[in-house]
Amino acid sequence: MSGVFIAMPVFRGVDVIEETVRSIVAQTHRDFHLVMSVDGADDPTLPVCRRLAADPRIDVVVQTDRLGWPGNLNWLMQACDREFFCYWQQDDLASTGYLEALLTSLAARPDAAVAYTDVQWFGAEFRRDSTPSIQGAPLSRVMQHIEAIRYEPLRGVMRAIWLPDIQDPIPVTRHESHQEEFVFLTRMARQGSFIRVADAMYFKRLHDTNTFMRWQRLPEWKRRRGWMSMGAGMWQTASQLAEEKLRPHVLAQLIDRLAVARGERGFFYDTPQTDVSIRNFAREFLAVASIDSTALDYDPSEATGLERPVHPAVLEGIADAREALRAIEDLDQLITNHGQSTITGEAISATGLLGYGWSHQEDWGVWTNADEATMHLPKSASRVEIKGSTFPKDRPSRVVVKTGEGPAITIEVRAGENTEFLVDLEPGHTSKISFGLPDATSPAAEGVSDDQRHLGLGIEQVKFFSD
Repeated sequence: MSGVFIAMPVFRGVDVIEETVRSIVAQTHRDFHLVMSVDGADDPTLPVCRRLAADPRIDVVVQTDRLGWPGNLNWLMQACDREFFCYWQQDDLASTGYLEALLTSLAARPDAAVAYTDVQWFGAEFRRDSTPSIQGAPLSRVMQHIEAIRYEPLRGVMRAIWLPDIQDPIPVTRHESHQEEFVFLTRMARQGSFIRVADAMYFKRLHDTNTFMRWQRLPEWKRRRGWMSMGAGMWQTASQLAEEKLRPHVLAQLIDRLAVARGERGFFYDTPQTDVSIRNFAREFLAVASIDSTALDYDPSEATGLERPVHPAVLEGIADAREALRAIEDLDQLITNHGQSTITGEAISATGLLGYGWSHQEDWGVWTNADEATMHLPKSASRVEIKGSTFPKDRPSRVVVKTGEGPAITIEVRAGENTEFLVDLEPGHTSKISFGLPDATSPAAEGVSDDQRHLGLGIEQVKFFSD
């Protein structure tokens, strides 16, 4: 069917929902289907939504099981029954000609996936945001979007036929899908152009409980992990578009965008602008994104047409990742030849074992610095023995260990005791081991020091066996 499907995820919006719906009903473009998806049957907004649904163009759906914002919006995308799709936040407003202006723009540009306007903020802050149109070949559009990382197109009107035909268009992650809407927009940039209508016709309300403000209050390690997860999703789309010789250049430019402050770049996670921090970010990002070795062979002298500056520390981080792969191969050969190998203290990071979620290497070993972490495994290992300790030390802690597709194993560590556990592996089939750390916290939060790191598992020794 023609017209616009307006998707409105609703959660605890009783104070704003009526004003928002009035803004939609007042649109000069009358052919729309507004679906308000209320996230939870106990939401006090539900009676107001049902009253507003007296308009035959408005429907109310109740999600009896909480989906969260990304799950609710994904459900609405799947329910889209019109030619065009528009995500409308429950507390935002628009000029009466908003839909009409965007549809006119899309009609003039059949290559466009999205048309959007500038955004005028109101409430706690008053400012106008805008971002230029994105045009060109698919890879060029994707790289332009990655460089921009702007939210305005998400508030526009999209061609429904080009919505990602997957279960979760906005990836659902353990970290509340923070910034994953930009992964969705990367996929849309692959499909078509983003066209700006240069008027401020969408009005966004800023208040203490909106998503951006909640993100800013998250601990550093969560923002870092969410930012990297977003980048990993962007890489999936960009790498599919790039021919093999371009992939190392695309990867280096993506990491530079995520980690290096240049010009007008905006960031949801600010990497400290030191060579060491940028290098560590690059190395950890490569572990988060599970980048294969073919994308690590960056040659700055090769002409690609994608030439953009890349910080030397980014290239050093990529080189570190290459060295880590070689170190794992050397360790694998050692285990094959001798049946076992023991790594302790500072050698843990030198052997390329550490994936993401770790703090800096110390003399005795290394702490995790997140509520999850990964460790790379040599292919020939059939068992791994890990010795260390957990934090906090004054109460029991849990370490959730998972390898491959098998079930997770929860290890209970008693207060004040060191931990030692043995994990069986499938040689040749298990490339990493994951540690979930639900009881991790910082020494600062425990009042024992000013250390802000999110400590969970400290590893002093790793021993591999080959049967």
